[in-house]
Amino acid sequence: MPEPGVKDLLEAGLHFGHQTRRWDPRMRRYIYGERDGIHIIDLLQTDQLLAEARRFAADMASKGGTILFVGTKKQARDAIKEWAERCEMPYVNQRWLGGLLTNFQTISARIERLHELTELRDEGQLDLLPTKERMQREAELQKLEYNLGGVRDMKKLPQAALIIDLKTEEIAVREAERLRIPIIGLVDSNVDPVPIAFPIPGNDDSIRSCGLVIRTIGEAVYEAAQGWRQAEAKRHAEEEDRRRREEEERQRKAAEERARKEAEEAAGGERAGVNAVSAADVKKLRDRTGAGIMDCKAALAEAGGDVDKAIEVLRVKGQASAAKRSGRATSEGVVTSYIHATGKVGVLVEVQCETDFVARGDEFREFAQEVAIHIAGSPTPPLYVSAEEIPDEAREAERRVSEGKAKEEGKPEKVVGKIVEGQLAKWEKEVSLLGQEHIRSDHHEGKTIEDLRAELAARTGENVRIARFAKFVVGEE
Repeated sequence: MPEPGVKDLLEAGLHFGHQTRRWDPRMRRYIYGERDGIHIIDLLQTDQLLAEARRFAADMASKGGTILFVGTKKQARDAIKEWAERCEMPYVNQRWLGGLLTNFQTISARIERLHELTELRDEGQLDLLPTKERMQREAELQKLEYNLGGVRDMKKLPQAALIIDLKTEEIAVREAERLRIPIIGLVDSNVDPVPIAFPIPGNDDSIRSCGLVIRTIGEAVYEAAQGWRQAEAKRHAEEEDRRRREEEERQRKAAEERARKEAEEAAGGERAGVNAVSAADVKKLRDRTGAGIMDCKAALAEAGGDVDKAIEVLRVKGQASAAKRSGRATSEGVVTSYIHATGKVGVLVEVQCETDFVARGDEFREFAQEVAIHIAGSPTPPLYVSAEEIPDEAREAERRVSEGKAKEEGKPEKVVGKIVEGQLAKWEKEVSLLGQEHIRSDHHEGKTIEDLRAELAARTGENVRIARFAKFVVGEE
């Protein structure tokens, strides 16, 4: 849009100053005269200085600089917010928080807290808190939004500031001056224009005059910032495309080199390994791991005849094939019993595996015993082995209970679904054995029964499955 002329400035009332008895002598050079006890500001100078300020703001925005819009008086509040948001610049239009610039490190911590509470509110997490704590968090969020809502995206100190009414924003002027941040200021006849790098003489008590100055600077910032963002987006896209091509080329060359080396090592390893593997080594490895004969031979060949390294090879392969083993038949296993020291609680657990060799191992039997101990002592007795065994009727009943409870507590309709899903997932872990954390958390490092089962399956190389369990308590039917 075209820059405003002297006629526009006159119609907006920028020529009206304050009463002559309230003037600041340092504004003398910008005053044209007086009329009826009111100073009249020289609009020719205002027009020239406004153009200079507009060029400075546009130049700053075209380089990716940040301009802080400040105006807390009611005449400028709405225009400050409108143009700052349009330009995607930070702004303060409610209350200047002391230390916003000079103590920006502390203010940054409060801005992070504002983002954290906003995220909790948007995700519906605040509604899950107890009423008193939720109200405290909401009050804290409301206060932070009032004081810091306009600067929530300001990651660093601004490169310039647009300030309306230097009397009202005296603290902001002092902080910017201390940090040597250039100020574009609307200066009336009652203020000191010396600290202002780009003074704009004019009436700061009129909505139209404040709006005209803010709009003029805002339009220049918007156009320049848009051009810079488009150029940056194009540059980033080109840079990402270049990096992607370089990474693809690097990966292709690395894959070719790796395939060549693996082929050479495999050819040499097979020749050396086949000659080095003996029947005694195969038997020794099979006794220690329970793996198949062919797997033991392949592992010893890959490890060059070293039994310890072959064990590591088998463990790695066991981890990789755990998903495949989960579908294999389990026709062997043990039934383990555990009776509590009080003699009033007893547990039977059936744990299955693929071979009798693994079923007779101490490690397998110890796992079954640990599962039985957990069932006997768990404060939340499991009802099913896994979440997949939970009947649809029970799951739907729990869903209805959770929905009813959320609605009774007055939760917003848009977050009821998330609340119900979260509570349903928590309930499934509580009633399924595999989802529960073992009661001996210090001994098992906080692992669940499923974690312990998966680790045993990886070590033994077989599909380990908890088939069923039963808990008996004296006096209960």
